[in-house]
Amino acid sequence: MDSFPWVVAFAVIGIAVPIIAFLYEFVFVGRKRLGYRVPMDTTATDEVHSQYPGALQQLQR
Repeated sequence: MDSFPWVVAFAVIGIAVPIIAFLYEFVFVGRKRLGYRVPMDTTATDEVHSQYPGALQQLQR
């Protein structure tokens, strides 16, 4: 055995790091946060000309 098999070592590290990160985030710490945003195709002036003007002000109370 002339040299250390670096390819195998990097392959093992490349597999081990994501598995350890997954276990840390979801098993040991227990964080289960998934976030998303809902895009809206409206502008501020569209609210004035909408079918229900003033609905936004009623929701903010």
